[in-house]
Amino acid sequence: MSEELRQEARSIAEVISRQDLSRIQQANTYALEQAAEEFRRFKEGFASGNCYLCGRPLATFSEKNTCLHWLLKPKGFKKKHFHSLGLTYGFFRMQSYLRWVANQEGFAKNINDMQDEAADNRISEITICYSHLEWSFSCSESDYLGHPSTQHSRHQHFHFQMRVGGKQFINYSDFHVPFVEEDINKIESIRSFPEAFTHEFPFGWGMEDALSEEMLPEIINSATLRTDDDDPNVFSISSFVQAEEGRLISGDDIADLIEEAKTKKVALASLLHKLPNARTQIVVSPGSDVVDKAPRSRRKTDV
Repeated sequence: MSEELRQEARSIAEVISRQDLSRIQQANTYALEQAAEEFRRFKEGFASGNCYLCGRPLATFSEKNTCLHWLLKPKGFKKKHFHSLGLTYGFFRMQSYLRWVANQEGFAKNINDMQDEAADNRISEITICYSHLEWSFSCSESDYLGHPSTQHSRHQHFHFQMRVGGKQFINYSDFHVPFVEEDINKIESIRSFPEAFTHEFPFGWGMEDALSEEMLPEIINSATLRTDDDDPNVFSISSFVQAEEGRLISGDDIADLIEEAKTKKVALASLLHKLPNARTQIVVSPGSDVVDKAPRSRRKTDV
């Protein structure tokens, strides 16, 4: 059945990929507008302590009404209740909600989705934090295809981990969470036609997005000078300066720029373009305050 779903998803994706570019762009614009409206409702509800989906306070739990705000660990929510969450919302919708939650504390720093930190066999590996809560998603190639070794893991699935105050609540090995049909459609579209399909999390951008080439100029120009150890360290900015061939760089010019950066309380990197006779290279990397990925260790039986 899993292979049939994947094949059907690929067929649909192929038809869509052949559509006129203007129609695809129109559909993308509409989807972004819908996401913006949903995020607005989420943000208003979250600020007032209410769930924008079910309308109930975020601190309440009702077993009869499965809702994404359960992931905020209201009193009464137990590990056994997670199964219905996975079946109802799936991989992308749960992750999108938690990304929105995490970014209420600061842009991107609580969402470590950096691909170069993922294990080689992972299709997806991400850790998200908010307050005292930590959630992690992991899916390997064999998870996505399904393991033939055991009955409960034959279906396409991912793994989920949750920590509350640093303590175990849900472990990766507790559940083989099935992908819902919407998940499979998106994943197969991206895998089969990467030139036509991508998936983003509007307003739930993580460090992978923050460190993209498009975002780097904004990060450099908006970075402020850290004044004490309590200032957030989301991005680490390193600058390399080299004199142009046959030219010299004045030490006085460098000293003037350093003084200007201190006065304006901006990163020195944002002013280096003013330095005469110099070639500069600026490297932006994750700072020490970015959440670490929660590792998923391998067991003797593939989970």
